[in-house]
Amino acid sequence: MNDKVVGSDKGFSGMFLFQQVVDDCGLSDLGYSGLRLTWNNKREGKSNIQEMLDRFLTNDQ
Repeated sequence: MNDKVVGSDKGFSGMFLFQQVVDDCGLSDLGYSGLRLTWNNKREGKSNIQEMLDRFLTNDQ
């Protein structure tokens, strides 16, 4: 399940580094309830972009 529909992807190297920090800190995603895609650019058709913008990370402490 993707967190984005249409539009350009974030740079792979930046996301890889972010994932390393998340892993190094022992963080995990709390998940969500409700709508998965929480933002859209209010355009129609192929110009429409939808994304999940809000994330919550936690650790065991």
